Amino acid sequence: MKLRKKKLPGRCPVCRCRNAPRNLSDHPTSTQLCGSHAKEQWRLNNPVHCAFDNLRASARKRKIPFSLTFDQFKAVILPTRYMDDKGKTRLCRHIDRKESTRGYEDGNIQVLTCTENVQKENAERRQRFVDEKIHGRAVEDDESDPF
Repeated sequence: MKLRKKKLPGRCPVCRCRNAPRNLSDHPTSTQLCGSHAKEQWRLNNPVHCAFDNLRASARKRKIPFSLTFDQFKAVILPTRYMDDKGKTRLCRHIDRKESTRGYEDGNIQVLTCTENVQKENAERRQRFVDEKIHGRAVEDDESDPF
């Protein structure tokens, strides 16, 4: 964030921002930033907590149970290079649930590359497809068999 050289009263100090500050007090520790720039500054200062909040929000949106605590999350990602390599390309790291039927909970998460995560999902889909075909044929055989 690039700040203005000259402060304008009632304006966020970030260049080209026209929003009003979130905190209008004249307290010495007040940042006088608007809401979006205050959130941006918080994200820059707390990247691990931001990643945790994003994972929790994504789980909530997908209606997946999330009982992981921040300390449990840190214990899993800090030994890995998750924070340095997270993203969407094939070699970036993701948080994966070991068992996709369970939610985000202690002991059920791991850090994988995107490629490994996609391969794991494809193998699970293939297995579900085969199980459905076998189960479907077994039901048909039972119905056609008079004995």
